[in-house]
Amino acid sequence: MVKLRRLGVVVILVAALGLGAFVATAKTYKFGIDADYPPWSWFQQGEFHGMDVEVLKAIIEHFNLDVEWVALPWETAVPALGAGKIDLLAGAMYLTCEREKVIDYPAPYFREQGFVLIKKGSDLNLATALSNGARVAGMAGGTQHEWLTASVAAGADLLPVAYETDELALLDLEAGRVDAMIADEVVTYDYLEGYDVEIAGKIYKGYTHEVVYGVRKGDPDDLIPLINEGLAWLWESGKFQQLWAEYISPKMPPLGPLPLERETVCE
Repeated sequence: MVKLRRLGVVVILVAALGLGAFVATAKTYKFGIDADYPPWSWFQQGEFHGMDVEVLKAIIEHFNLDVEWVALPWETAVPALGAGKIDLLAGAMYLTCEREKVIDYPAPYFREQGFVLIKKGSDLNLATALSNGARVAGMAGGTQHEWLTASVAAGADLLPVAYETDELALLDLEAGRVDAMIADEVVTYDYLEGYDVEIAGKIYKGYTHEVVYGVRKGDPDDLIPLINEGLAWLWESGKFQQLWAEYISPKMPPLGPLPLERETVCE
C-alpha cells in the first residue's frame, strides 16, 4: 500500500480529445484530490493515482474536458470547494448533511461502513475500545472524527483524537499512544496487511455512508449531470468494475448499477 506526504502539489492534465454526450467548454476545471488516501487517491513520482483519479480521468477523456488537478490536505478540501477555489472534490468523500450546507453532490457511487481497529493482541473488544475513556483516533475533517465527536455528544465515554492521515493514526495505534482507531471498510484490509493491528468489530449504528464526489453549491458548472452520466457509462462499459477490482477489492464487488440512488435525506 502506497502512502506519501506530497501535499500542496498542482499538476495539470489536459484530457485527450474524445467524443461524449456533453460538449466541452472553454473552461479549465479545477478538480481537487486528497493526495494521501490510497487506494482511492494518492500522488507518486509526479502523477496522481487511485480509484477516484482513474474514474475521473475516464470521465474527463469521455467528455473532452480540460482539467487542472489540485492536491489538498483533506481538512482544507471541503472548505476550498465551498469557497469556490476548486470546482470538484474527490477522495472517497462521505455525503453528509453538514457538508451539503456548503457544497452539492452528484449521485453516490458506493456505500461504506466503518471498522474499529485495535493493536494486535490487545485485550480490548468492540465495546471496551469505545468506552472507559478510550483514546480513539479518526481523520481530522473526516467522517471518522465526526462520528467520534457525535458519539461523545450522545454520551459515549471516549476521547476522540484527530489525525491528519490514517498512517499517522496507525503508527500511534501500534505504539500504544491511542487505544483504537476508526477506519473505512475498503482500506481496513490493506491496513491489516501493512500494520500490527486487528479488527475489534464493525460499526453498525450511524456509520453507513454514501460515497460521492462534491461540486460547488448550486452546481454552477453543471458538473452533476456530467458526473452522473459518466458513472452510468463507466458501469455499462464494465470499466468501473475493472477499476474497482484493480484498486479496491477483487473479492468485494462494487454496488451497481451506477449511479446509485441516494438514500440520505437532509432537512
